[in-house]
Amino acid sequence: MDLKLEQVEVHSRDIFVRYMSAKAGQSLYYSIKPERHSICYGLYKTSRERAGASSLNAKQKSSTSLATGLSLGDRLDSAGLRLVQNGGKIPGGKVTKGTFACQEDGMYALVFDNTFSKQTAKRVLFIIQVESTAGVHAHPSNAQLVDDDRWKAEAQADHLTGYLLKRRRKKLQGWASRYFVLDFGDNALHYYLNSSATAQRGAIPLKLAVISADAARLEINVDSGAEVWNLRARNSGAFSMWCQALLAATKIKDVPRVQPGGSPATAPDKQTWLRIGAISQSLTEVQASLRETLNEDKLDTPKSETGRPFWPRRKSQLEPMVPSADDASQMKLSLTKRTMLISAEAQLSHAVQKLNALLTEHKLGMSFAPRLSIDSTRSVDDVFEDANEVWTDDGLLVAHHDSDDNSDMDTDKQDSDGESDLDVAETLLSPQLAQPVHQRDLYPLNESTPTRRSTVPPILDQPPSLAAMLRKSLGSDISAQSAPAGSNEPLSLVQRVAEDFEYASLLDQAARAKTDDGSRILLVAAFAVSGFASMRHRVRAIRKPFNPLLGETYELCRPEQGFRLLAEKVVHRPTVGVALQCESRQWTMTQYAATSQKFYGKSLELITQGQTTIAMGDDVFSYEKPICYLRNAAMGEKYLEPAGEMTIAGWNGDRAVVQFKAGGLFSGRSEEVTITAVDKFHQAYDKSLTGTWTSSLRWNSTDDHDGHIAWQAGALLPEPEEHCGFPVFTAQLNEVTPLEEGKLAPTDARLRPDLRAREEGRLDDAQRLKEQLEGQQRQRRQAGQELTKPLFFEPAEDGQQQSWRLRTDADGDYWGRRKRGDWQGLPQIFELS
Repeated sequence: MDLKLEQVEVHSRDIFVRYMSAKAGQSLYYSIKPERHSICYGLYKTSRERAGASSLNAKQKSSTSLATGLSLGDRLDSAGLRLVQNGGKIPGGKVTKGTFACQEDGMYALVFDNTFSKQTAKRVLFIIQVESTAGVHAHPSNAQLVDDDRWKAEAQADHLTGYLLKRRRKKLQGWASRYFVLDFGDNALHYYLNSSATAQRGAIPLKLAVISADAARLEINVDSGAEVWNLRARNSGAFSMWCQALLAATKIKDVPRVQPGGSPATAPDKQTWLRIGAISQSLTEVQASLRETLNEDKLDTPKSETGRPFWPRRKSQLEPMVPSADDASQMKLSLTKRTMLISAEAQLSHAVQKLNALLTEHKLGMSFAPRLSIDSTRSVDDVFEDANEVWTDDGLLVAHHDSDDNSDMDTDKQDSDGESDLDVAETLLSPQLAQPVHQRDLYPLNESTPTRRSTVPPILDQPPSLAAMLRKSLGSDISAQSAPAGSNEPLSLVQRVAEDFEYASLLDQAARAKTDDGSRILLVAAFAVSGFASMRHRVRAIRKPFNPLLGETYELCRPEQGFRLLAEKVVHRPTVGVALQCESRQWTMTQYAATSQKFYGKSLELITQGQTTIAMGDDVFSYEKPICYLRNAAMGEKYLEPAGEMTIAGWNGDRAVVQFKAGGLFSGRSEEVTITAVDKFHQAYDKSLTGTWTSSLRWNSTDDHDGHIAWQAGALLPEPEEHCGFPVFTAQLNEVTPLEEGKLAPTDARLRPDLRAREEGRLDDAQRLKEQLEGQQRQRRQAGQELTKPLFFEPAEDGQQQSWRLRTDADGDYWGRRKRGDWQGLPQIFELS
């Protein structure tokens, strides 16, 4: 007997009933497969004589014989349907098969229950047959109804494949089914249109990615920094498998490829090796073409009159080189794009070398030389021609030379400008930094240290609902939006950037530390981490600093700590940017910070763009701050935490990496930090720092410093919940001491009336003054009277807004004008009209 495959659609909040007649001694055989979404089912016995199929709508009480006000089971009982076999829930794409032996004659019903779904209709394929248990029956298992393997992940020894839902790039376009391949060999996640497609649509190297997961929504987010993939699994089993595989792949450094059965692959025949040779030839041609593209867009290398390269080659290592601004401006490709081209060319070269080595091993003699460029002029890229290429974990290409054509030249020889030869690779892969201007006259640090306060008036009012404010700004930049004064702490943003210098003594220690054992760069990294300690108390997450007016400044002089600082708001649109320069007799630091904020439903993402540069003797260090998150922005206990990595790069080739340990889904705030450092040869130093960014960092070393405290967080104000979670250092930032009284510029944040009213607890006055000041700023902008350039800062020589420094001309020399008491011509931005 042929079996009939039936297909039905069960609407949301509805049930579907399929009746059939059976006699005692017969059996019901069924096979059920919901197409995409889960469905519940059960077998019922009824005393009513009814055959065929019908739909009992659970939403419309008058259209059925089911009693109202009862559960579904009670309603079915009242309709004469008695449960004889409870099937439960079937996941989408899965096949459930079963039998039921009838004990009495009558009508039986197969019921599909979709009352638990509020909006989604379900399609179900099923087969049901009544046969005598004594005879030969056609079991539905013989029918073509099988599990939907589309959403089943297939794990192999060296890869994991399967379908996942991927959110489309454009908004409001929903999700699309895509085929993913997780390759443990190259630690990358690839995706294709489907399992039969050959064109790859994208790939993310997992060692560069940040991965997060939401078990409740079965979602996995993979963020490479350049793009974000939002993925969703169809069921918890696939979700768990993908999460475990992605986590394992991020920790794998080198996994040899093994055949699934554990045995080596069959040796290829001669024709296979010939095809491999042809592939190698094709790769070589692509490599040569890419090299020509690089040569066309290269920096012109100066040459001496004899035709030899102007920069002599070294015996073992190329030293770092920083090109001039004129040279950099001649590059047709940006440094970022050029870096990508260099990386692609090096990867091709590495692949060709592997293929040639494989061919040589099997003695087929198919080693293909790269096609040479028609340009015979020696270029900067030619320096790498004889080098052994090594890829480090951070993706940098390092050239190590075994021999040198110019070995007779002095390796310490300098060029005519007094600068030593520099590493071309570092030049191409690192942006040019603007070195801070070091000024010897550090007025007013020679004056006596004033007595400073140790507390601030308590803030007892509760901030307005952050969820209500953010709900209107979902997915948009909220950094420039005006907030009520009750949501502000009594600090301006130009004052908050000065909080990092509570632990400026770490830079003093770094200036005195050794440079050949990693101590100096590790202490600089500790200083970069210590700046996050000021936000360690969770009450700081519920308020934000005042948004500064354009031209607003802030000075901080600390004779007891030996530094002076000036900060100014230099950029108003599109993102508020603050520049600062802090000077000591042992170091100088410049910083530009433009923080944008985006709300994504549960968390507020704080992205700080800009660079910090620290000059310390002959050493210069630079870094960018990592992304921070305000967790539980909509509900729950809010807290701030940094995430990811922060790299401190030294011009001498040293590099330190700060790793902020990621927490689990339910582990709360993550505070653990690990800092490691390597030298210019990428050899790890035997010193490191571990601890938490909220309390302290300790040395890990082989000498006597092992276990000693390198940094410890300062004290908070008593009852921090009533004092905005301020450290004692922060409480002193808005104070006017005898050192500043009568000497501040009229643009200093301490003179801002709404901020002062907020600190003194006059919330209504603070709100009124804040609205008035911001309104006057808008009027100046509309009248064309807004400042067109910063008062005391100028872009550094590289011409980028990412690096600023203090002006030295008569009008822009802040410290000179302060010493003379000359503030003529400055805008009165805090004067109320």
